Formats: sequence, structure tokens, C-alpha cells
Amino acid sequence: MVNPQEPVVKKQLPVRDNLFRIPATSAEESLLLGIHCPICGETVFPSKASCPNCSSKQVEQVTIGPRGTLYSFTIVYQIGPVGYKGPVPYGVVKVEMPEGLRITGYCTENNPANLKTGMNMELFIDKIFEDEKGNEIIGYKFRPIP
Repeated sequence: MVNPQEPVVKKQLPVRDNLFRIPATSAEESLLLGIHCPICGETVFPSKASCPNCSSKQVEQVTIGPRGTLYSFTIVYQIGPVGYKGPVPYGVVKVEMPEGLRITGYCTENNPANLKTGMNMELFIDKIFEDEKGNEIIGYKFRPIP
């Protein structure tokens, strides 16, 4: 039985393991976790056990981000996919990262008038939704850099 006087401990849980590095302090930058294959030169996100290009298992973990440029975007005005528990409308962007990858993710901006291809974007880790126990499920998002 739960004691009503004890505080409920809520946790921050990543939406998926090995997807991003959670900053330990506000001074640390958010970074995605990918792999680089020294055999063929391919860089991939998210991390995989082997290179999807040449099948080599000699991959190295690399960090990706935190800044890139907006490659494309859309605003979704209907209820999200199965499992989506965030606000509607919501922005979905594809951001070109300096590592040569184009990463798709949620965007904090949902007004298309405020998004322009080629603009600078920043990756950050944020709450996506709360689970049935009240834990924060966190994931990566992008926001325009003013």
C-alpha cells in the first residue's frame, strides 16, 4: 500500500536506450549516439551493431550534433501515430547535421511561418510525454536557433 505522505518519485526515462546522451549539467550539449564505420566511411544514426552499408561489425560509436541546418519540415495537424501522446499540431523536421546525416525529429515550432529551410537548428533532450506512472519519457527534439 502506498503511503500518501511519502513523495512520489518520478523518473526521467529515455524513449529508447542508446539513442542520445543525456546532459549531466545545463552546460553540456545534447548529442545523439550513432556509429561510424572505418571500413567504408559510413556514419549512421541511430546506433547499430554493424554497418548497414558494408555489414562490418568493426563500427565505432560517435556523437552527432548538437547543431545543424533545417533541410525540410512539415506540421502535423491530426492525432499522431499510435503511441504518440504529445500536443497537436506538432512539427516534424529533417535536419542536416555536420556529420553528413539528415536526422528526422520533433520540432518545438509548429507554425510553418517560423520555419525556413537552411535555418540553424539545435538538438536538445526534452520530455515527450508522461507514462501511466507519471514518469517523464524523454527524447530528442530540435528547435530553431534565434
